[in-house]
Amino acid sequence: AMARTTADRALAHGLLKAELAEDLLVVLADQERRPGGPGPGETR
Repeated sequence: AMARTTADRALAHGLLKAELAEDLLVVLADQERRPGGPGPGETR
């Protein structure tokens, strides 16, 4: 949720292009739905 908020803010302030923000939000949503996926701050 924190990463989504950060992406939304970056988009609103013109720091992130709309198409890149869309891709980022899709990836974040996929991570949240995946059971056993990395938790906040974790990578694989």
